[in-house]
Amino acid sequence: MKPKTTAPPVEGVLPAEQAFNLWAKGENARGDLSEASIGKYKPLWMAWLSWCLLREIAWDAIQLTDIQTFLQGAAPGQGVTRRHAINPNRMSSYTRQRYWRLLRGVYAVALKGKLVDQNPALGMDEKDKPTISESDRISQVLEPFVFSILVQPSTIEAIFPKKTEANWWYARDRAILAVLVETGITVTELIALRGMDLVEATQGRAVATSNVQQSILATPGPELLLDVMETSSHVGRTLPIRPHLAPLVRAWLAWRQRLLVERSAATGPLRQRDQFMATHGQNGPLFVARRARSGTEVFPLMDSTSVYHTVSQALLRLRDMKQLESVTYVAKGPGVVRNTVIRHWITEYGPTEAAAMAGLKSVYSLRLKAS
Repeated sequence: MKPKTTAPPVEGVLPAEQAFNLWAKGENARGDLSEASIGKYKPLWMAWLSWCLLREIAWDAIQLTDIQTFLQGAAPGQGVTRRHAINPNRMSSYTRQRYWRLLRGVYAVALKGKLVDQNPALGMDEKDKPTISESDRISQVLEPFVFSILVQPSTIEAIFPKKTEANWWYARDRAILAVLVETGITVTELIALRGMDLVEATQGRAVATSNVQQSILATPGPELLLDVMETSSHVGRTLPIRPHLAPLVRAWLAWRQRLLVERSAATGPLRQRDQFMATHGQNGPLFVARRARSGTEVFPLMDSTSVYHTVSQALLRLRDMKQLESVTYVAKGPGVVRNTVIRHWITEYGPTEAAAMAGLKSVYSLRLKAS
């Protein structure tokens, strides 16, 4: 048997960074971690290193008691690049489990590569290992009776009332919520949607093109189909928007077309306007931001913060309108809508079909219980 060799040092890369890179590469090669997920775990590793630095503990001299202290405390870096935690003094069980997976894995790889002398996570008793509590699992989905109210068109219209003739974003927000409760797509996928990704189910015509707008709006057909692009973390798929919610999406398309016409007028000569309409009608974002981030975009993308605010406010308004109180805390962002849709699919179609509809590469990626 050949002796184990030490991972060669990488020029310009610190051992702590090299340890993370080796772990991430191995997880990715086994299919356990996508490139997108690696990007999410890297800030966690940096937060852990910062926690160690503040306590003047070298990352390669960490003891089990240090890991236990860390996991029982607050999530580092909260409120800086992410929204504030529910409990600022203690990280959630989901966050705790993510850090445990990270620390256990990176230190195991670092030990194998002789970047550290021991794996401090090895001595953790089974009873002390982080798990996701049942209450936290419940908090990640809406109560069934709340979701049944949310998917009604009249509810969505009441949540986002029309205030003035110039207030076009009420139609956008209605359409966003309709798309989310129907398709369960992620925020990243929602933001990436383009005009061409929405198709009329019966004839297969892209509904965002100007030459079909008039007929589409005059004679509303049955369902629409949404083409979701494949990414490094999710499988591409086509999902229906059923007839009862399709009118909310069509109403936004009418506003989107109007915005295209108005903003094309600012581009100059008619020749440039035609090019603007052709380009942004098909390739422009399906959902447009109210304000351009760069100050120069005429048809700007939304960002994740805006989508989170839109959905969280919608869920708060729903509970207020219906005087609904949850038994326990329930998350209120787009993630809880996606989880609830997936839970519904699991019950309706089974785990395998639910995973495919959610764009997950494996049924094992379903973190929600089917029962």
